[in-house]
Amino acid sequence: MAGKRIIVDDNKYYDSFNNGVWQNPYKTLQTFALTTPIQQSRSKQVYFKLPTELFLSNLKNQIEKIEINANNGNGFIAIPFDTNIRFEFSENKIYDIIYKITLKNKQEWYCQSKFKINDLELDRVQQRGGIVVNSERVYIYENNNFFNAAWLTIKLIPGNKQITKPFIIAEGLDTGNFTKPDDFGGESTLQNFLNSTNNSGNLQPLLDANNNANDYDLIYIDWVRGMADMRANSRVLEEVINWVNAQKVLSGSTEPNVLLGQSMGGVIGRYTLARMERENKTHDVRLFIAHDSPMQGANTPLAFQHFANHMKQEYTETPLAWLTGEVLIPIGMNLAQLGEDFLNFFGGNNNNIPTYVTPSQLLSLQDQTAARQLNYWSAMPDQSQTRTYNQEWQQTLTAMGWPQQSRNIAISNGNECSANNGFVPGAPLLVIDSKSNPGFWLDALNVFLAPFVGVATLDIGLVIVGLLPGNSRWQTNFDFATYGNQGSQNRIYRGRIRYEKKLLFIGPTIVHNLINQSQNAPQQALPFDTYSGGRIDLLDSEGNLTFEVPILSDLVDVVNDKYGFIPVVSALDIKRNEGDVIPSDYLKKYAGNSTPEPGLTSGFDNFIVDYGTGAPSNNQHISFQVRNGNWLAAELNEQPYVNNNCTAYCENNMISGPSNFCTSAQFTVPAGANSYQWQLLQGSSMTSIAGSNTRTVTVTANPGFSGYISLAVVVGNDTDTCGKVTFVKTDIWVGKPRFDYTSYVNPNLYLQHSLLPENACETEGFQVNFLPNNETVTEVEFQKVTENVAWNRDYMTDTSRRVFLYPTCNKNFEFKVRARNSCGWSDWETVTYPITNCTTNCPPPSTNLTGANFVLNPNPLTNGILNVSVKNNAPWFVIPYDPYDPNNPSINPNEGGNGFYLPPFIRVSNISVFSQSGVMLLSWNSRVMPTQLDLSSLPTGTYIVLFTHAGQTESYTIIKN
Repeated sequence: MAGKRIIVDDNKYYDSFNNGVWQNPYKTLQTFALTTPIQQSRSKQVYFKLPTELFLSNLKNQIEKIEINANNGNGFIAIPFDTNIRFEFSENKIYDIIYKITLKNKQEWYCQSKFKINDLELDRVQQRGGIVVNSERVYIYENNNFFNAAWLTIKLIPGNKQITKPFIIAEGLDTGNFTKPDDFGGESTLQNFLNSTNNSGNLQPLLDANNNANDYDLIYIDWVRGMADMRANSRVLEEVINWVNAQKVLSGSTEPNVLLGQSMGGVIGRYTLARMERENKTHDVRLFIAHDSPMQGANTPLAFQHFANHMKQEYTETPLAWLTGEVLIPIGMNLAQLGEDFLNFFGGNNNNIPTYVTPSQLLSLQDQTAARQLNYWSAMPDQSQTRTYNQEWQQTLTAMGWPQQSRNIAISNGNECSANNGFVPGAPLLVIDSKSNPGFWLDALNVFLAPFVGVATLDIGLVIVGLLPGNSRWQTNFDFATYGNQGSQNRIYRGRIRYEKKLLFIGPTIVHNLINQSQNAPQQALPFDTYSGGRIDLLDSEGNLTFEVPILSDLVDVVNDKYGFIPVVSALDIKRNEGDVIPSDYLKKYAGNSTPEPGLTSGFDNFIVDYGTGAPSNNQHISFQVRNGNWLAAELNEQPYVNNNCTAYCENNMISGPSNFCTSAQFTVPAGANSYQWQLLQGSSMTSIAGSNTRTVTVTANPGFSGYISLAVVVGNDTDTCGKVTFVKTDIWVGKPRFDYTSYVNPNLYLQHSLLPENACETEGFQVNFLPNNETVTEVEFQKVTENVAWNRDYMTDTSRRVFLYPTCNKNFEFKVRARNSCGWSDWETVTYPITNCTTNCPPPSTNLTGANFVLNPNPLTNGILNVSVKNNAPWFVIPYDPYDPNNPSINPNEGGNGFYLPPFIRVSNISVFSQSGVMLLSWNSRVMPTQLDLSSLPTGTYIVLFTHAGQTESYTIIKN
């Protein structure tokens, strides 16, 4: 103020203008400000870079250096322009980042900003069962390409502080970078891998990091870009191997590396090792394991790819949906994150907004480079189908060759028996079907809904149909099918959403397709879905979908819940005469490091294909079982199995022996098991076994036994290479034949129908059938029981099994039959055949009581009247016939009389009725035959009728109802 550089008036300050010059009352100082373009990181490792073009200063030429102190314990670190400098943080919190500029005159200027670390892995250290408790995570990237990288999760051998015995696991194709970017490791982590070894036999103790008992230092590779070009991730794997080898130098270890590549990781592993050898680089890998790796290709069904393309096409062609999903929601999510960051900066709860994944990203997974390289067939955005990407990659992989400095082995999760996945080529996988039938009020709502959808999709037709009055409904139909046989070009995908409107509620129905698309399989496509190989499950063990279909999940009907993903031929890289395989090669059995033909070869030094006891089936992709775990453990211990082939047990019935025998027979199974246990499942009470603990047994039948037996054998035990397997042989016939059933024969096809008697109705024909089968029967014999029905065997000799009947009425026909096979004649068996083709039924069977001299009927009595007559040729009454005796009556001898006849008049001396206790109740003397006796006065009961004549007696027992 003394210098008049400022004026004060009424407690207000004013600049001073003195002698035509504005006075400067202010002291001039210099300062600077730096801050990061973002305020947080989801990784504990952060790279700082100071671009030259973004650093603005009027004293730039006076700056000697710029440094950063991140308060992470490392003090100030110099930051050269345009250089990535890595900072690592140990906990999740907000850090004060201090920036310092040192001028050439040694002045130091400071400023600071805040930066938040929110690494999910740091929060999970206690949740992951100790997987990273005593280990570290390392970020490995290719030189000059920070994003071509991988995270390593390391679990050291308990007690070790450095890597000494490396077991490197390269993960497969990981979509988690797209679908769940906030989750460390994506879809596959070290913990997932360790969990998969829980049922792996001898392998599990070697890698038992869950219980801090692992014999190897486990180094798990999580690709940062899990769907990038495999050549790019090959460079990352090379960096990992170099880093591991450097760590071994620091620890003084000379132990070579083991590299296990799962799925795509195996393909990258093979390519990388071969490339490093070609480039004269050291990888120090003694054992390379490819676990269900698609060496020739993988099968992601084209139906699923076409669905994703279809949905993406409809989405991008719907302006409102695209604007919302790709622009508005991301802006909203970013604004929400800024607000959350602001609150956290001032002491909030350190919350974090999840990273938003746009529909376009989710629907573009199949378009990523690695997916294109691996899939046999790719569906392009225009819905064309191509193998170009896979074929180009195959040429690259084949040209690179195989690593020569490592032992290369493979595991296929298919099955040695080449069993399919339970369905035929072209079968459906799943369908999505919905029919919405709104009532009156929803019809009213649809008047507005359909036009709105039409406007959103720029579908004028839907707008017009939607505005019309009437009943309406939406229909959604999506069908997904497997490939048919090569050349079938079956429909594999159909997607349709349509809107139906019944005009004015009673008029015609107008159908408007909102979307409608279908695709057929390529002509050259093979039925990969059915082939033996590592499978993908569409349902989990509880019947839930293993994938998500937004909005439509509840409408998904899974028809076949699995499909083949990595064919055995691909996992083993099978070649035919060093060239491509032919379609039939996918159906062959590969096992125990052996191929079914000399011309079929594998590039691996050893391989194993899964085998499950009982019904053969494929296992889940990149899964471990006891058998392949034991095999891999033997390889790790450098004591590989010479032969691990179980194809001898592929068939359901491996018991060889006769299907029928007379008294005894031998049965056997293939050799190679440690034990055999035989038993009879059927017929054990009628047969016996000798040698039940050997691979060959003798079965002996009891004398006279005829029938089926079933034989079973349990081969091996849990310690055998192929485990414990049970085989059953059923329907073994023992002994002579037995009648089984009658079957219809058309009489018009044979000559016997011409024998039809005049009074017979329609001919009936049948043939007799025997157990075990008619082919073993050499001869058949018949006997007729029902005498009053004519049959073909009354008129001619017939050695066949056919029978023709010539009945006069409907009734049951009885006959006896027996047959002979190589064991002899069977016993006679009585058979009843119902006659049904006549127009009338036969009268009820006679109830006559027939004795030596009399015939009585009915019995039992129903009306109290008993009819009595004399039997033909009754010995009491017949007399000799002499044709020259003039006193004889002029009658002819009766049939079969042999010169005797009954006189025309017969009188019986006495007929009496007695109770069962012997009391006479009724009596008649000198009764002329035939006659009727009235027994109506007798109560219900059983009585004896006694005939007396010429000093002779004859009695009959009758029943009165």
